[in-house]
Amino acid sequence: MTPSSKRTPTANREPGAATAKLSVVAVVKTTRTPGAVSAREEADAVFRNEGCSAPSQWGNGPGDTYGRHSHAYHKVLFCLDGSITFHTREGDVELRPGDRLDIAPGTEHAATVGDHGVSCVEAVRR
Repeated sequence: MTPSSKRTPTANREPGAATAKLSVVAVVKTTRTPGAVSAREEADAVFRNEGCSAPSQWGNGPGDTYGRHSHAYHKVLFCLDGSITFHTREGDVELRPGDRLDIAPGTEHAATVGDHGVSCVEAVRR
């Protein structure tokens, strides 16, 4: 049952009894941390400290795009140079040098590389 469909049956309520209001809290599936690191070495140290997989570095040219997809794992990504915008159902998240992005498992996302290309390093949180 979804939270919005959970209701106390009318037959079980006393006349005039108060009913509880349900609220739905959105789960944030992407988290941006601006200026998290200033160099690749710092990103590598973060990955080690958080028990992530071995990091891999990648880059793309201006305007390159990634279609909508998801991963079965928690991705931790640092933008090292340039910029990239991730498109999620929650909205767009732009990364610039030093920014960190955490993407929860199963989060659908796409991406567009900025005007000057991008270089990133990423790992899987275990």
